[in-house]
Amino acid sequence: MIKPTVIFILVITIAGHIYRKTNYKLYPKYEASKGYHTFLLAASTGLILFLCAYIFVTVIAQYCFAQSIGAWFSSQLSVLSPSVGQSFETVNLISVLFFTFLFSWFIPRVKYTVAKKRQENPILNSWKRAARKDLTPEFTYLAFNSWEYGLPIAFTLSNDKVYIGYISEIGIDSNDIHLLPILSGYRCDEKKDLIYLIDYKPVIEHILNEECDATSEDVEKKSKMGVYKKFAIAIPHREVVHANLHDTSYKKHFDRHRYDRKETKPSDVKFTLNEL
Repeated sequence: MIKPTVIFILVITIAGHIYRKTNYKLYPKYEASKGYHTFLLAASTGLILFLCAYIFVTVIAQYCFAQSIGAWFSSQLSVLSPSVGQSFETVNLISVLFFTFLFSWFIPRVKYTVAKKRQENPILNSWKRAARKDLTPEFTYLAFNSWEYGLPIAFTLSNDKVYIGYISEIGIDSNDIHLLPILSGYRCDEKKDLIYLIDYKPVIEHILNEECDATSEDVEKKSKMGVYKKFAIAIPHREVVHANLHDTSYKKHFDRHRYDRKETKPSDVKFTLNEL
């Protein structure tokens, strides 16, 4: 027979887990926790919910309708377990645990509904704030900048291979970054300059012309996205040496002002704080 204390700890821990998993503000921090930290977060949250449920049941127990519901609930428990149904303390404790579960599911949804009226996408905004800290994988905040500015990201890997594209999938518990590439290349051994090798756009268009017969613009767009997903690349976080937003139209400006090409000399560069 399982001890009541074990059941009590199990219930409040599960309730805390449900609350933190469904609360859009607490979810990133909870997912980033590991080991006993996860258990402590879930158990402490469940204990707070239990106290709130205890106060709630104590207050509504003063009303006649609640007393009638409690009597009916007690009679139903007596059918399955007479010893439990005849113990008022046990019935009250079960009622409190029931509302603990109910609050763990109901409160986060109310908070999300209220937040959605104030801001467009509260979950996305919560992830963006968490990305500034160590609560999300590497390069998550760079992914938000990429989506905001509409610019691709250049990932330099440990083998000097470079993939440039848009992140299609990244998660808190994921070890990979899923990238939809638009360009690929490598860093040369001597100066680590970026050398373009493959432009995926004409490749995709060529495949579409051969395999697809898209008539409308909407169908053509969906078909192109489907072909792009076939070339999606899963990049492990551990293999990324450097990452940055990459606008191909600006590359020529950087190439024009390089010290090693004698167009710009270090002595000609003047830097003052007033320029910032």
